[in-house]
Amino acid sequence: MSPVSRVHDVDGVRVHVVDTHPGSDARPVFLLHGNPDSHTLWDDVVRLLSDDAPPLRFIRPDMPGFGSSPEPPERFDYLSDSTTPLWTGLLHQLGIDQPLTVVLHDFGGPWFLPWVSRNPNQVRGLVVCDSPYHPTFQWHVWARIWRLPWVGELSTRFYSRALVRWEMRRGSKGLPLEYCDRIYEEMTPAMQRCVLRTYRSHGDAEAIFRAESARLNTVLQQIPARVVWGGKDPYLPIDQAHTFGVPVELVDDAGHWTPVEAPEVVAQAVRAVMA
Repeated sequence: MSPVSRVHDVDGVRVHVVDTHPGSDARPVFLLHGNPDSHTLWDDVVRLLSDDAPPLRFIRPDMPGFGSSPEPPERFDYLSDSTTPLWTGLLHQLGIDQPLTVVLHDFGGPWFLPWVSRNPNQVRGLVVCDSPYHPTFQWHVWARIWRLPWVGELSTRFYSRALVRWEMRRGSKGLPLEYCDRIYEEMTPAMQRCVLRTYRSHGDAEAIFRAESARLNTVLQQIPARVVWGGKDPYLPIDQAHTFGVPVELVDDAGHWTPVEAPEVVAQAVRAVMA
């Protein structure tokens, strides 16, 4: 069955979703990208899992303001009070009535893990890839720039295809140029504003992550979970992988974009938490 691409409206926040096997009894797998990606981050992971039995239903949203999802209203601040009801409403619209396997990358963690920690009975398993979620996390240089008024806006004016290629391949030297170019083409002014909104709303990351990670750590004692991490990730050092307190699969020669560089490792982690 071909994937269904549709924009859902959840209380005025519009979310584009690519849904494979919608309406079926297949086990749902929810995959959420981070910054600056979209649902296409998961193309190879989905391809590797698509022939698994029993069949899987892949639900791949674009975060509001990213990919093909429109920019959300100003009241949407990318923190848990906004994201948790968004995901609850979206899953209801999708007719999901069984536990999810959740797969997250980068800022997909802060965007969706609050929902996981508040709904553990609705989670079959969890895979986290290169994601910040601990109070000891230190912002990388771009994050510090984006958080500064005016300076963040000014920085977005210097985006170019060459700069995006260079920075993304600094993060993951194995990224295909075609993937970098696709992301560059999705960097609309609206998406750039949403990047700034995300990082600025998480300005007191230490306090936010302290509260949320403590809640999540309790939940992780109840559900199967794995962490996949690039050994050469320049944004998130390996010590952050171990803060989740679950088994870690370190991909020595990968950087930040493990779902693209090592999709087979991510796919195997998904199988492990569903086993």
